[in-house]
Amino acid sequence: MAKVTLSVPDDLYAKIEEYKDHLNLSDIFRVAVSEEIGKLQGKAEIIVNLHKYLMTRLSSTEMNASREAEKDRFTRKWGEPETIKTETAFIAQPPYVQLRKIQPIKFGDKTLTTLKIFNDIPWKSVIHPSDLLEFDAEKWKSIANGKLGYLVDYFKSKGFIVGEYQRLTPAMVADFVTDGDMKTAEEIGTEFVPGLFALDKEDMVFIGYRKAKWSKTVREEQGKPILEEIKQ
Repeated sequence: MAKVTLSVPDDLYAKIEEYKDHLNLSDIFRVAVSEEIGKLQGKAEIIVNLHKYLMTRLSSTEMNASREAEKDRFTRKWGEPETIKTETAFIAQPPYVQLRKIQPIKFGDKTLTTLKIFNDIPWKSVIHPSDLLEFDAEKWKSIANGKLGYLVDYFKSKGFIVGEYQRLTPAMVADFVTDGDMKTAEEIGTEFVPGLFALDKEDMVFIGYRKAKWSKTVREEQGKPILEEIKQ
């Protein structure tokens, strides 16, 4: 977490010292700055005030306890997270923290794939289990030295729903593949890019992606429009 050094007048500092046991300066600073930034960015007043309202209603003790419990749960399941995000108005409900783990999966001296593991990200509200197509080993045979099916079987054995999301948008590619490099993501996203995911009630795992060519034919499967893939 980044730290900020502030300068204040001596008389204000004296008052802060006097009431320091009753002030949470981090929360006060966070709310005030978030509100001002919101105004500068032209955010709707109700969103800014909602964040302020939540911060006044939720005690730091409650939020920190929830965050620590979630970090412990995630660490037991996946290992220490590489990314921990708490400073955002959009994490306004338990567990008040977003966690991410990047985990290479090796077989011998080769990396089969690199898992991207999230406890909660915006895409979880976009990618639902019902959106995933059945994993087709033939289509993914060039990925992970043809051993991707073993990963799929393993996650299924652990209660995950595993399947292919038919097309990743450039924004998804940036988050899951290029670690925020939007230029590269847009280059990748010029083609159809299916992504392979494993989902359970707590977490989302991005297993890998592939590039594909598609015809203009659309069929329906289980009430969903499905693009026909050209066999390569």
